[in-house]
Amino acid sequence: MFISREATNLWKLSKTLINCTINSNIISIRSMCTASCFSSEEFTIDKYRCAKVNVDKVISSNPQLLTDPNHLLTLMKGTHETWAKDGVRAIWFTIKTDHCVLVPVLIQSGFDYHHAKAGSVTLCKWIKQDEPNNIPSYPFTNIGVGGLVVNSKDEVLVVKEKYHLGYPLWKFPGGYAMKGEELGDTAVREVFEETGIKTKFDFMIALRHSHRFQFECSDMYFVAFLRPVEEGSLTPVRGLHEISDVTWMKHQELAPQLSPFNSFILQQYLRIRDNQVQMRCQKMDSIIGLVNVYFVGTSSSEESS
Repeated sequence: MFISREATNLWKLSKTLINCTINSNIISIRSMCTASCFSSEEFTIDKYRCAKVNVDKVISSNPQLLTDPNHLLTLMKGTHETWAKDGVRAIWFTIKTDHCVLVPVLIQSGFDYHHAKAGSVTLCKWIKQDEPNNIPSYPFTNIGVGGLVVNSKDEVLVVKEKYHLGYPLWKFPGGYAMKGEELGDTAVREVFEETGIKTKFDFMIALRHSHRFQFECSDMYFVAFLRPVEEGSLTPVRGLHEISDVTWMKHQELAPQLSPFNSFILQQYLRIRDNQVQMRCQKMDSIIGLVNVYFVGTSSSEESS
């Protein structure tokens, strides 16, 4: 069969156009995948220009991740490069215990552990090449509060702990603050848990700051002055919490039976009482919301709220 040169050239041109269209579509698809393999609902960009991936939503869209965690590598391929070009500085993943199969894959992708708590672990990867990684360490300071309680007889409420450092001395009740708990509320709660005595916060006496404490963390320990709520109901409850003994004691008798730190606190309380100068607490507005501000003032200063 005879085919003209014009027809042959037309066929070649058509074939070239078809190939170009196919290649263009392939490039377009690849670009779409590279640009972002996470939908806009599966991540957020915070004020620090860091991407926080919502793992629950990613798994909901890609349930195969739990049986084929390596699929996450496909989703991640090119994503961090695109985000870096868009000014994103770091990527965060918080992985729940049920999704722990994804952790080795993230480690393989260059992520590192940042912190862990019951039920989850959070990993991060810094992707801003022209800026040093300045992500702060996870909170490394424990906060504790003790309560110095004095009744109308000028007796001090003290306890002995079941578990101590080898010196079963008398001490003021106290313990670690809970998440979101005010310092004064911590003191009130700890005193009640360890002695059964209900109190109310008045002012702060002192603050101790130390390092390499529990979990190798720094430690800040406040001591607050508390007043009993009901003077007629001041019989301590024994055997509570981790306490071996509890009693009221005159401060003259108590002083030699305290640790150097607690002895110092007692001296400072007596000095404060004599001089009427206290570290008080006042709530005030700030650009981050309502905050507690502790300041040194006289007893006639505005009462703590």
